[in-house]
Amino acid sequence: MAAISWAIPTAVQTLLTTGLDSLANAAEAESAAIANQTNLDMVADFVLAVDYAVAPAAGVKTAELYIEPAPDGTNYPSVTSGGLPQKALLVGTFESVLPSTTVLEYLVLTGIPTPPVTTKYRLSNTSGQAYRSSASAKFLKSQPYQIKSV
Repeated sequence: MAAISWAIPTAVQTLLTTGLDSLANAAEAESAAIANQTNLDMVADFVLAVDYAVAPAAGVKTAELYIEPAPDGTNYPSVTSGGLPQKALLVGTFESVLPSTTVLEYLVLTGIPTPPVTTKYRLSNTSGQAYRSSASAKFLKSQPYQIKSV
């Protein structure tokens, strides 16, 4: 019987940078399309580096991350007039533990399934405050990876 282990991870992908600058509360930023038809990564970890114009209270849900797959390779999910896709596409929420107006806070989601199709990711600011301007190097990155049979 074959054993299962982690494969060498695919390269880290930067999904959003300047799209997060001054992102207003209840506003969204969408990544470029990520093709997964070749690598066939099964899961990914995400890290959000963010700071705020005015710091929210600790424990606030800072952001929601949505996955937007294009199963047919062309058509992505429709979004509401507010910019959000259907709730079934919500893959995780980032919760602030040490919000700051001067230092980046690093928030992580792990083990998020990734489909074998072209996909975009949408981040919704739910912090109650705008993210800080371009004075800091905010980002959303993903580390996709696979499992293998050994």
